[in-house]
Amino acid sequence: MMENRDPARLLSEACKRFRAISWETLRENPQILLTCASLQGRFRQFQAMPCDLFESRQLGECDVFVSRSWHDDPQLKWLALTAWCEQFTIVHGRAPWLWIDKVCIDQNDIQSDLACLPVFLAGCRGLLVLCGRTYPSRLWCIIELFTYLYMKVDETDALGMKVLYLGSDNQERNRAARNWLAFSAAACDCYDPSDKERILRVIEQYP
Repeated sequence: MMENRDPARLLSEACKRFRAISWETLRENPQILLTCASLQGRFRQFQAMPCDLFESRQLGECDVFVSRSWHDDPQLKWLALTAWCEQFTIVHGRAPWLWIDKVCIDQNDIQSDLACLPVFLAGCRGLLVLCGRTYPSRLWCIIELFTYLYMKVDETDALGMKVLYLGSDNQERNRAARNWLAFSAAACDCYDPSDKERILRVIEQYP
């Protein structure tokens, strides 16, 4: 993602491009996540979100980076996200700020935002994984996990990583968890084969 990019310039660009959506706003617009886009690609271009749905934020001012597979059930993802956000609101006395690809990636310049993805991950206080049946098999999801775990350091203010297993009952949630037992990065799916080759080369450099 950051290949052949000057780190200082990339950080400066990422600071300008970083944005998030409040749970208060997302809760009033559930169609953002419940409406299924075509699955022709993880970051295919879809209709740009109205600018009043998100806000520019400073790095560190977003509570969680939401990692999810577009192939998992939208309703199950919404229910899990709702439960987590409502609990966060009770504990912290405010709604959380979320980085969600469908809202926070600039649809007019997708590639520039993808290059900033590691900085966006580091700019969030935590990582929230909505893990359904297909999550362990999607390479872009795995690169988000890999990047977060590699870059994140211990911080007293950090929320850390939280994995929410998706399912309509405990049996389905346990099945989603067990899918990790057969995990192999090389076996993961990626819409663009060239993306898969490039990502695996990066992963192999950091055993």
